[in-house]
Amino acid sequence: MTERWSRLPPVAADVLLAFLLGVATQLELTFADVVEGPEWAQRIAFLVATVAVAARRAAPLAAALTCASAMAVQTPLGAASVVGGFLVLIIVTHSVALRCGRGRAVVGLVGVLVGVHLYDVLFWQETSIADVVANAAIFVGVWALGRGARRWRSRAEQLRVEAILAVRDQDERTREAVRGEQARIARELLDVVAHGISIMTLQAGAARQVLAGDQPAVTAALLAVEENGRRSLEDMHRLLGLLRRDEDAPDSAGGEPVVAELVERTRAGGLPITVVTLGEAEDVAPSLALTVHRIVQEALTNALRHGAREGVVVRLHYAPDEVMVEVDDHGSPPVERDGSRGTGLGLLGMRERVAVFDGELAAGPLPDGGWSVRARLPRQGVPV
Repeated sequence: MTERWSRLPPVAADVLLAFLLGVATQLELTFADVVEGPEWAQRIAFLVATVAVAARRAAPLAAALTCASAMAVQTPLGAASVVGGFLVLIIVTHSVALRCGRGRAVVGLVGVLVGVHLYDVLFWQETSIADVVANAAIFVGVWALGRGARRWRSRAEQLRVEAILAVRDQDERTREAVRGEQARIARELLDVVAHGISIMTLQAGAARQVLAGDQPAVTAALLAVEENGRRSLEDMHRLLGLLRRDEDAPDSAGGEPVVAELVERTRAGGLPITVVTLGEAEDVAPSLALTVHRIVQEALTNALRHGAREGVVVRLHYAPDEVMVEVDDHGSPPVERDGSRGTGLGLLGMRERVAVFDGELAAGPLPDGGWSVRARLPRQGVPV
């Protein structure tokens, strides 16, 4: 029943509440033991009060003043033991406190108090001061609860907006980091490709000089290759000039020497590292070697940041068709890797690099504590 009620539109819920209160109040008047004054006048007064509940959200101040006016008219008519009237006043008092600004809320409270106690104050013969104070305390208390709920809602809305802005800010930082990492990858790959084109151009020029005069067709083809290579290099250099911001890529073009230097620098920082290498790294393409270097670099940086107490194991497997990279750090508490401290941008960078080679990346906590990074990088289609 509560779930169905919550699904109703606000206006429909208020109208239904007013209808139910109106029916209940009229039934109370029908079966009440005491109804003083003209019964029809009592019925009209309570009907006006209950109908006003339908506007408790759309026009809370008007609803409160209408109910107060109806009660101010009903009270002089005489006693009527009807609980519905009291409930109506409680509802509109809470609504005006919850949905109006401070000034209008105070006006609504004063209107309800005047409507309820006007006759009692003017004609004191049947009402004690204690009754007036007790009734006033009830409505003031309900009004205070409404004001407190309004402040709580305002704070909750503020926190919701701040959370949305924080998520947007984090998303923007993530997108910016991804764009930066993609630009960095592009710079590095352009360097590698430019190096390969330069070698091809030099070799084509050397071959053309050797074959000059012997095979004119081959010489012309090699000349065309040489010229295209030079134009491509010029384009590459222009692109590199646009993309390059900082030069932090390793100078070595081989795979194992670069990782070895990185491991030695990290060991100097106090982190025990064990390196296990399978296969030969000499024939690894420079672009792939650079990606291996970056993955190991990021994994070791995370291990240092999160305090891998028992050291790190780096495994490099150079297979004929792929390169496997595994970095396991042992002893760092898994709770430190769940996003409570880090931003996750390093992992995004690794994913971007692995995606360039259509590879696979997996990262997560180890069963006995620590963190594991595993990357599979296919060699097929990688520029040499």
